[in-house]
Parts: sequence; C-alpha cells; structure tokens
Amino acid sequence: MPDPSHVVQSQPSAETMRLIDLVAADAAEILGVSLDDSPQSIVTAVNGCVRDLQQGGGPELDESEDIITLLGSLWGNQIVKAFGWRWTNIDLTDRDPPFAAIGVVSPESDKVIYPFNFVAQCREKDVVVNILLVFNVLSDKPESAVYEPGSCENVMTRIAHIVPPE
Repeated sequence: MPDPSHVVQSQPSAETMRLIDLVAADAAEILGVSLDDSPQSIVTAVNGCVRDLQQGGGPELDESEDIITLLGSLWGNQIVKAFGWRWTNIDLTDRDPPFAAIGVVSPESDKVIYPFNFVAQCREKDVVVNILLVFNVLSDKPESAVYEPGSCENVMTRIAHIVPPE
C-alpha cells in the first residue's frame, strides 16, 4: 500500500480537463451511448469495448483517434459523476522508477483509478478487464474497498474477478 507521505497530488490544468471532457463526448458517440445515460450503463459499454478490443474487435476509428484516451476519458468521467471523485495528477515519489499519472481519486484520497493506464494494460498486456466489476463493487459494497486516507490505493489491482470473465 502506498505510504501517504509519498503520494503527491496536483490539480490537472483547465486545458487538460477541457480535453478530457471533449474526448469523453467523442467516446460516448463512438460507443453509441449518451452522456445523459447512467454511469452504470456507460461503464458497461466501456468494459465491453475493452473486452472486444482484447478479442480483436472494437470500433472503427480514424487514425487520429486514440482508443486508450477515448475510453479512459469516458470511464474516468463516469467515476467522477457516480461517486464524487475528482481527476488529479498523482506522483508516487517512493517508486523506482518514479511513477506519475493522471487518475481519478476518491474524496478521502484512499482510492485511485488510473483509467488511461488500465485501458493500456488491457490492450498491451492482456490484463483481465475488471472495469465493470470495480464499478459495481464501489457502487454496491463501498465499505469493502476502504484504505488509509491519502494512500491512493489502486483499486483496479485490489478488486479482481474470482473467475475471469470469458
């Protein structure tokens, strides 16, 4: 578990947040969902798309579109909307090599999700897709995922399928 004294958070720039919102809107259109849909239904679509990508499918994209950025933006925004989390830059200063990424963090900063990193790992390293599972756990059993305040524990590595989905 990360030591809170080695977790440095900073607010993303207004331009970064504007771009995340624009890209999330594009991703919603590509996935055929509306930003007015429930976070649960949008996260379900993101989870399905990442699984499709792992199986060689997924949406047709222009060369200028990056599926990792598209899905990460849309997914992260749904975590913010559903749970009152916020986007933040996180630097873990005790890592070798150092780790820095943008993610969404819980109000107590005990939990973090790195949407872009996780989608990339699913694509590049065939990591089991647990996007919807984590969302459901955070929705239905939030008390099962409580960590030390300020620790920014990566819940994507803490919550896993007992039996991986097919």
